[in-house]
Amino acid sequence: METTIHVCGNDETICDGYTDDRTAAWRAEIAAEFVRAACRIIDDSGLAMSEVASNFHDWHGGRHYRTGNQVAGRPWGYSGGLVVCHERDVPDAIRKLCDEAQAAGDVARDKAIAKYEAVALAED
Repeated sequence: METTIHVCGNDETICDGYTDDRTAAWRAEIAAEFVRAACRIIDDSGLAMSEVASNFHDWHGGRHYRTGNQVAGRPWGYSGGLVVCHERDVPDAIRKLCDEAQAAGDVARDKAIAKYEAVALAED
């Protein structure tokens, strides 16, 4: 069985605290950059496959929210932030992959925000 790693695809969650009035119009594009970068890391690894999860409630109190917490005294899954794996005993290689995908997504999101901020400033 191949491991599935879930990547947040909800633009409100990905951009929360990072976008402002100048870049809010481009939230979907910014989130798409995060998703593409994170999924590329996962899919190119050969260790797991990515699955985009876009439901806001899954990330805020739902199925992805508590990933990495203790259940019956053992950690349930692993969370790199907005990149999670739901397996019971997540191998170190998958944990590292989640962290790398999260970091790549963060960099891509930040670059996209900078790009759209420049566009917004040019329009002012």
